Amino acid sequence: MELNLNVALALIGGVLLGGLVAYIRYELISLRKQLAELKALPKRHTYATSAGLEDALAVLIDIQFRRDAESARLAQALEILRQVRGGPQNYSQDRPAGHRPEGWEQ
Repeated sequence: MELNLNVALALIGGVLLGGLVAYIRYELISLRKQLAELKALPKRHTYATSAGLEDALAVLIDIQFRRDAESARLAQALEILRQVRGGPQNYSQDRPAGHRPEGWEQ
């Protein structure tokens, strides 16, 4: 009787251990599938990366805006110099400074 009990306990333990191994294999396969699906998704920036990109874009847009204003002022200065170069009486002393581009700051 004692031998049958030991055999029965060993058999039950083996079945439980086999069930546990099967469950772990199933979970491992499931996790591998999930990992493959996640790797297939397009990569997304972190919030910190997105914030950094937005800040850099804001700086570059500001530089471009100021550059446009400076270009307009340079064109105006070149036009004044062309008039002065044309002769001593070509440039009017009472001439207004002209329109400054929007956003131009002194």
